[in-house]
Amino acid sequence: MYVKEVEGSDKGLGAQDVLVMNSPFIFLALLLEIIATPSGRNETQKSGQPGRLATGRDSDADKIQFPIEQQFIPPPCAKESTVCELIDNYPTAHVDQVLKKSAHKYEDLFGSDVVITDIANRNNGIDEETLCSSQERLIYPQAGLTKLNNWMYIVNQKNYTQGVRVEECTHTNQCEMALSFPLGYESKCKQKYIYRQLLAINEYGDTVKDLFQLPSCCQCVLIRSDRNKRSIN
Repeated sequence: MYVKEVEGSDKGLGAQDVLVMNSPFIFLALLLEIIATPSGRNETQKSGQPGRLATGRDSDADKIQFPIEQQFIPPPCAKESTVCELIDNYPTAHVDQVLKKSAHKYEDLFGSDVVITDIANRNNGIDEETLCSSQERLIYPQAGLTKLNNWMYIVNQKNYTQGVRVEECTHTNQCEMALSFPLGYESKCKQKYIYRQLLAINEYGDTVKDLFQLPSCCQCVLIRSDRNKRSIN
C-alpha cells in the first residue's frame, strides 16, 4: 500500500490520499521483489546445511590415515623392507573395538606359521650348501606394502595376531662359489617376494583383506657383465 499525506492538513490522511494497490506498475515491482528474495530452503542448501546429500564419508576426520605424508613412501620403520613389525601411532584402540564385532569373520586368518630352522630336517636329512645365506623367522607385522604399492595397517595386537614366516637375505653381495660361474657374468644375492593375504585396516577404519609383499627367499642371480666374453667349458 502506498500512502501520501496532504500538505497543510492537520487531520492526517484522507480517504482520497490512500492509493489502493491497484496500479499494475506497483504490483509488478512488489512481485519482482518477492522473486529476488531467496527462500529459506535455498539458503539452507547453499550453506551446506541439511538438504545436502551426505555420504557419511565426506570428512577427513573419519579417516584413519597412514602416518606418512604420502602412502606410497616407505615409513622409517621399514628399513628397506616391505613390512614394519612395530609402527608408531598404531590405532590399537580402534582395531580392538572393530574386531570385537567382526573378529569371528576372520578366524581363518589369525594364527602363526610354522618355522623350521634346521635345514637338514627341512630337506629330508640331506645337508645342502646354499649360494646365498638367508635368515628364516616369524614376524607379526603392523604395517606392510600391498600389491598396489600402498602402505596399510595390518591387524596384529593382543589376541588378534597374524604371524607370518619370512626368509630374508643376510646380504645382497656376491654369491658363494662365484669363481665357478662362467666368465662374463657377475653373481648377486637377490631378495625375492611373495604375496600373502592378511587382514588390514583401510583408510576409513574398516577391516579388509589385502595382499601384502613378504620376503620369501634369497636367490642367487647371474648378471651378464661383458657380452664379448665367452664362457670356458
